[in-house]
Amino acid sequence: MARERYLQDFLVALKKNTNEFAEVLSKEHGKLTPDALGEFQRGFEMVENACNINSIYLGESLENISKNVDCYSFRHPLGVCAGVCAFNFPAMIPLWVSFNILQIF
Repeated sequence: MARERYLQDFLVALKKNTNEFAEVLSKEHGKLTPDALGEFQRGFEMVENACNINSIYLGESLENISKNVDCYSFRHPLGVCAGVCAFNFPAMIPLWVSFNILQIF
């Protein structure tokens, strides 16, 4: 739940400053401002999904897969992760990577 709160705070900060980020993205990468805003919007959707991932990735248990045999899986954080992103979507792809990294946990 603590990681989820950090992501929610991150999402709120992103949404609060979206126009400013879009202007910077437009100046840095030459994108039109509407394109930059759209890129952030698609990224927000992935961060929102990442905020709800806790209940999906708790692990699983299967009872009696064989006689007197149960199977359990537990998910644990790996630690620091990194993603290499393409230059043509400098905001959207890193936001997607954050969601994909959470799927590893």
